[in-house]
Formats: sequence, structure tokens, C-alpha cells
Amino acid sequence: MSSSSGYRAMAAAAIAVAAVSPQRRAHTQSSQTAKLQVSPHVVALFAARSGLLEIGPEYARRTPERGVLLRGLIRLPYDKDNAAPRVQLDRFSSTWRGILSADYERDRTRATGPISRWRAGLQVEFGTANYRYYPNGGSSAVVERHGSVAAEVRWFSYSTEARPAAVQWAPQVRLRFAREWTKGDVVGVVVPGSGAAPSTVKNLVITPPSSTPQLSIRMAVPTYLGRGLMGFGPAVTYALSGNTGRWNPTTKTGRAGLETWVYYFPTQEGATSLRLGAAPFLSYRTHGSDAFGQWEYGVLLQVRVGTMALEF
Repeated sequence: MSSSSGYRAMAAAAIAVAAVSPQRRAHTQSSQTAKLQVSPHVVALFAARSGLLEIGPEYARRTPERGVLLRGLIRLPYDKDNAAPRVQLDRFSSTWRGILSADYERDRTRATGPISRWRAGLQVEFGTANYRYYPNGGSSAVVERHGSVAAEVRWFSYSTEARPAAVQWAPQVRLRFAREWTKGDVVGVVVPGSGAAPSTVKNLVITPPSSTPQLSIRMAVPTYLGRGLMGFGPAVTYALSGNTGRWNPTTKTGRAGLETWVYYFPTQEGATSLRLGAAPFLSYRTHGSDAFGQWEYGVLLQVRVGTMALEF
């Protein structure tokens, strides 16, 4: 499967759902009765040769003062030749993940004054996969099955003025721990020819899978200027990785990252929001060593559908 065909398949799935999900710009409630809302939640994120798609239902029960938001999602990755640094693709996982998340909301808006609300949440992830490798470089394979886990806590705050064309901004922060199993590297193994036949080279995984612990913090301030269909959202990240096979994520390497998101909101009314985004990113290895250069850079693309237009 080529890189471009992988992107087209994932983008088509995301846009098919997003096309029926317009953007909500204002928070309004006309009664004190709790309302149950079921909406699609879709995130498609792409970098060079890699990407991921998160998709599933979002259940929200809200009153004017508070609410609970539940999501049950599945994450499907696309990774061409193990190309994706996890610090460059937010929440990247090399195999599928089942995701459960819960958020509690409080609305602090009063009859007069600014519109203001916050949300605190917890998310857990789990996925298993079979890992096949050939320890002797021959035809006899060993298959191991392992499970990867992740958990995160997050805080989201939203504020704007109660007037037309007011600036909307949403400072937010997230702390995430993950222990990810990955397959060994593919290497070329020389297969001797039979009789007069020449030797050939066969690409095989000869080392067993390994697990790596990671701890990351991400801070962002998505902002809508109140006019037009554009917004922006600078984000900074710092990620630590630990030694293979351990649980301590602080012992091996660290990376700092900067993303400068520009958002486009194609629609303006409705229960859910559609957001398209693009961001040049820069990643710098602060200490230790990893499989990438000390400086990494590129462009991220995003399609997002959900009830929170300014959530990263």
C-alpha cells in the first residue's frame, strides 16, 4: 500500500462522517432539563508517510450548569516503514487501540459577564497484537502476543465575551503515559541459492518485539477570532522515553516540540463541529538518543469532528 493511497483511504473515511457534521459556534440552553446528545467523533491526523484515524460515538448529557461526556473510540494507525515518531503524531500507536474516555464539564456563565466553562477528563487505551519474527533468519517463525496500554488526564477551559464577533479561546493541557509494544526492525537476510541459483536477499524481522514507556505533556491554546472561518492554535509538547522493557519513562531520551496550527471551520451551525487543520511542526531532541535526528520538522494535517470546536 503506497503512502498516498493510505492517506486517501483514511481521509475519505473521516470526511464521509465530517460532511454531515456542521460547526456549532455558540453555547445555548433554554431549559434546566438535562439533554442527551449522541454525535460522531472523528479525528484523522497525518504526517509524512504516517497517519491515524480515531472514530466512534460521543455521548453527552448536559444541563446549563454541568455535563458529562463519554466516548468509545477505536484508533487505526497507518505507518509506512515505521516512519512516525510518536512525538510528532499526537497519540500515535503502531497497532489498533480501543479507547474509553470520560469528561466532566462545568459552565460558569452567568446572566451577565463573559461566557466561561471548563472540562476535566480521563482516558484509557488498550490494544493487543501478534508480533512475528524469525530469530535465526530462516523459515521458522516465532509469534508473541503483547498488549499496549495508555492513560491520560486533561483539562480544557473555554472563554469568550457575550457579544457578536468576540474572540473565543480555549487553553488546555494534557498529561499522558503510554507503554507501547512495537515490532523489531526489518533487515535484509541473505538466502543462499539452491544449486546454481544465485543468493537472494529477503526482508525479515529477526529481533523480538519490545516495549517502551513514554510520558508526555501537551499544552495548547486554540483560538477563534470571532469573524470569518479561520482560527489558530499554537501547541507545545515535551515527551520523555524510558528504556526498553521498563515502566519508568524518564531514563532514556527527551523531545520538545512546537506546532503552529491554522484551522478552517467550513460550517457554522449545528450540533457538532467540523474542523480542518494544518500545522508546521518542529521537534528537538533535548537529551539521549532515538531513531530520529536531533531536529525533525514537517507538516501535520488534521480532520476533526466533535462537539468541542476548539479541543485539540
